[in-house]
Amino acid sequence: MRGAGQARYTDHTEVEGQLARRWAGADVELSRPLPSDLAVAAAQIAPDMMRTVGPYLIVQALPASLSVVEPRAHALFAGGWRPPEPVGPTCDGLAAIVTRAAGRTG
Repeated sequence: MRGAGQARYTDHTEVEGQLARRWAGADVELSRPLPSDLAVAAAQIAPDMMRTVGPYLIVQALPASLSVVEPRAHALFAGGWRPPEPVGPTCDGLAAIVTRAAGRTG
C-alpha cells in the first residue's frame, strides 16, 4: 500500500483506535493532535471549516489536509465542546438488545 491509500489506511486506523477509547468512556485526548473524525465533527459548529473538511470527506484531499483546521478544532474541544450524542442505544443498551435476541429461538 502506498501514497494516498496508505495515508487513508493510517488515518482510519487512528480514528478507530480513538473511537474505541471514547466508546469505552474516555474523553477526547487533548495531549495530541485530534483524529480526523473529531476535526470533521468540529465543522458542525464552525461551518467555515467545511472548505477544508469537505474535500477530505469526498476523498479529494488526504487526511493531512485537515492539519489546517486541527488547531481550531482542538481549541473547540479544549473549551469543552463535544459533538451531540448519537440517537440510539448506548453500547450497554445495544449489548442488552443482542443478549435478549440471542436468547430467543425461531
